[in-house]
Amino acid sequence: MSRIYCGYNPPPPNFKTFLPEKYEVRLKRLPSFGKMRTSWESQKRPTLIVLHVFADDCGALEKWLKMAYQLADPNDLGQLMDFYVDDVWAGYIFNEVEFSFFRGDIGCSMDEPPLIYGVTASGEVFLFGDPLPKTPNLESLKGFCRQVIEGKVEEPSCRKSQVEHIDLAHWNELIYASDEDIALFFYNSLQSGTETNDTLMQSLNRLGESLNQEAVRLYKMDLRGGGAPKKFS
Repeated sequence: MSRIYCGYNPPPPNFKTFLPEKYEVRLKRLPSFGKMRTSWESQKRPTLIVLHVFADDCGALEKWLKMAYQLADPNDLGQLMDFYVDDVWAGYIFNEVEFSFFRGDIGCSMDEPPLIYGVTASGEVFLFGDPLPKTPNLESLKGFCRQVIEGKVEEPSCRKSQVEHIDLAHWNELIYASDEDIALFFYNSLQSGTETNDTLMQSLNRLGESLNQEAVRLYKMDLRGGGAPKKFS
């Protein structure tokens, strides 16, 4: 997959035809350049937008289309809000001035959840996630839709990304069993003086504060004259 600016021609292959006809009765494609804002301002309906690399392999990603289709039931949420699904390439609608969104190998994996945005009737835009994209299920996404409809979307709380201490006794449990991204810092308090150690800890704490909205866990390990685990030595 080449790295391209969203919205710039040519669009990815199958962009115009990826959506199976059976879903079109409930799900819409995003309108072309300049028309999304006009459409929304005239109707002011709450909106859900689901973006993924559908044009690459819609069959492999069809579970997300099915989920959106179920949510858009005209006897339920479908009568209260609009539902859009599209390829990430159409994400330029969020910034038609600068066209600053990329579609490429980084951040566009088949294994990742879709980008899901909710737009309230007053025009506020919220990302489904806390605070980064997360994997939805039907119930969690339905709850998000109801919040969007009511205009009472819960703001994601910033996780305090403190630097946690780790030792060999809990190594396997915290490192190898985790499915999160991890940043690990090794230091040796026996070799460094008090002033150096204090400076290092202050720097780590500042790093933790700067990453409080990132999906990464920070750990520090005092080697105390020993060595790092084999994989890291």
